[in-house]
Amino acid sequence: MVAALTFQPPAAGSITGVMRLRQADKLMLVELIAMIDTPRGVELRFRHFTGALEALETTFKQTMLLKSHEATKDTFENLAEFDKALMSTQPRVSSWIVKTPELCARCHTDAAKMGKYGLSTNVVQSYLADFHGVTARTSRARTSDAISDTKVTALCIDCHGVHDITKADAENSPVLRANLVKTCRKCHPSASENFPDAWLSHYEPSWDRAPLVYAVKLFYMIFIPFIVGGLILQVLLHLWRVVVNR
Repeated sequence: MVAALTFQPPAAGSITGVMRLRQADKLMLVELIAMIDTPRGVELRFRHFTGALEALETTFKQTMLLKSHEATKDTFENLAEFDKALMSTQPRVSSWIVKTPELCARCHTDAAKMGKYGLSTNVVQSYLADFHGVTARTSRARTSDAISDTKVTALCIDCHGVHDITKADAENSPVLRANLVKTCRKCHPSASENFPDAWLSHYEPSWDRAPLVYAVKLFYMIFIPFIVGGLILQVLLHLWRVVVNR
């Protein structure tokens, strides 16, 4: 999958651009981007089209407002709640969707990059080891390059967002503890308030964090080899007795 992004020179207080997403020679998705100077500030707006240039939204429903500008980064606030009927903030090509953890991993497994922000490089591995990550890996063989709304499983973009990714401890972060139930309910509508307790986030269980889970894990690390070893010993002793009694 290859993305090509082009922008037109600024004109009349706006900048426009087009992003084309291609699979080999096939155009899969087109994103129209506009950055406009408005009375309330600089707004970033998006519209999306299929490869056949059929509009996925009728108007600019996905709008973000520039909150801060720095030499190395700009921070935007999403002004519209995600509406599946009007917006397409999530990529719709299923074979691309399930590969998003690999895309995120390019930076999140880079110790030098993550060291600048004090982030762990274990987040990808911890995701792939849990129930969502395992499902994502087993789902890859069942995906295609068709435009589809079919839900595969919870991926990085489902919890952290796409264009509206923010710090995990930010007040509006979808993975902040206070907001986590709302995020879970996007896939689990009947999730209770303590539903997120089943998830360990991106942390490995230890005596300090999730001690009960760690104790169970430790128990099975000892118990299972003991049982299997005992079974093997029993079989060997039985074979030895058969040989001796001949």
